[in-house]
Amino acid sequence: MIEVEAKVFLNQEKIKYKNILKFLEKNYQKISETQKKDYYFKNILKQKIRVRETEEKIIVTHKNKTLKNKIEVNQESEFEIKDKSAFFKFLKKLNFILFAQKNKKTYAFKHNNFTIELNYVKNLGWFLEIEKLCSHKKNLNQEFVLLEKEFEVFGFSKKDFEPKKYLELLKEKNLFRNIASF
Repeated sequence: MIEVEAKVFLNQEKIKYKNILKFLEKNYQKISETQKKDYYFKNILKQKIRVRETEEKIIVTHKNKTLKNKIEVNQESEFEIKDKSAFFKFLKKLNFILFAQKNKKTYAFKHNNFTIELNYVKNLGWFLEIEKLCSHKKNLNQEFVLLEKEFEVFGFSKKDFEPKKYLELLKEKNLFRNIASF
């Protein structure tokens, strides 16, 4: 699957996340309200794996990420696991190390085949993230236009998109620490 997504930082003085949340709850179909705990692993080849733990399940994800005009285009592979501890030990045997963690509270909604998320990322703040899963690359430019239109509903344009990944933003704030033991 190909994921097309972008996010904007919600500057607390410029716009209140509570107003966006009220708008989403009133006008869009709510999917979930979830606490996500992400564990990031890498090996010497700089291959990265994310293990996401929620109240309901544990998902392993590998993404091939590219950035086009501040919009992420990700080729994703995912599968579910039952035993996080056993999987962490498995990764360690394959020479992957745990290098970062991220905690995120997510309010997720559906609209026009897009998933709209209002995310609170611990130590970073609130973000509005909009994404869509596509089965092929041939209509990506059209998807970019539709994604931008979804952001316009909230008063944002492409110039407001945050091109950096959450982990990059955490690293810039010196909140990114190496975690060698698990």
